[in-house]
Amino acid sequence: ETGLSCVTTYDGTYHRAFIKESDLYKCVIVYVDYGTTKEVNKDEQQFKYLLNHFAELPCMAISCRLNDISFIPDDTNWLP
Repeated sequence: ETGLSCVTTYDGTYHRAFIKESDLYKCVIVYVDYGTTKEVNKDEQQFKYLLNHFAELPCMAISCRLNDISFIPDDTNWLP
């Protein structure tokens, strides 16, 4: 269900997550402590209820961007 906090697997271990979007067959999950977003098939993903005292903990992931970053040419010499 959209808006639900839960626990679900990622790379074989359980992590706190938030269901961002949901339809009959798929949902978009945000892993709140890593910031990873993943679209999954509901029948292939296992969801567990998140106990309230874990849901109250703040999210560890912070959405951010780097500003004014430019690429360095490949032929740049770096001094040791």
